[in-house]
Amino acid sequence: RGSDGTGGAPSFYFSSAGDATTHSGHTLIDVQGSDAPGGGHFEAIHVQIADTAPIAEFAHAPAAADWLHGDAFSGFAADASNSQQLIDAFAAIHKTFGAIDVLEFSPTQWNKGNYEATTALATTVESARNDFQLLVEGAITSARQVIPGMMERKQGAIFFTTGYSAIKPLPFITSLCIANSGLRGYAYCLNEELAPHGVY
Repeated sequence: RGSDGTGGAPSFYFSSAGDATTHSGHTLIDVQGSDAPGGGHFEAIHVQIADTAPIAEFAHAPAAADWLHGDAFSGFAADASNSQQLIDAFAAIHKTFGAIDVLEFSPTQWNKGNYEATTALATTVESARNDFQLLVEGAITSARQVIPGMMERKQGAIFFTTGYSAIKPLPFITSLCIANSGLRGYAYCLNEELAPHGVY
């Protein structure tokens, strides 16, 4: 999603630990929104093989962007609210790139089709489920595809990016608040159990 996005920042950081001799960096999975038309829940999984690059480049977005947009990207399409599609996409990623070192999860439905978060009075089970499936079920499904390998290697990182409504209730986007706060709770609980295994 670019050098200034939530996917670019982890790439810059984790690439610095790559092997300067073989140029083998880390495999970062970036689950974000797709710019493809059609609305719905369509999301894209971007795999970033973060090769070693001079630290000096990280301070200059244009240079870093040129580096990241080279051969570092491969795409795997999936609906992030559909567990089976995510499982299949991650299976393909594992088969293609092997171990996954970093997972960054921040899909969004904004500006997709006729999506609209609902207010408290307008929230129904259906509208709440719509956001919950993408943000919470999608996060849990994605995390479960990488956690076993990370625990076995005793290292790894998982990032869940949501929004302000995760900590501050905002009535005009109640359906989104429910999902965001749920994901935040899951992240904190997951950290408690994964930290002793070297996964954060």
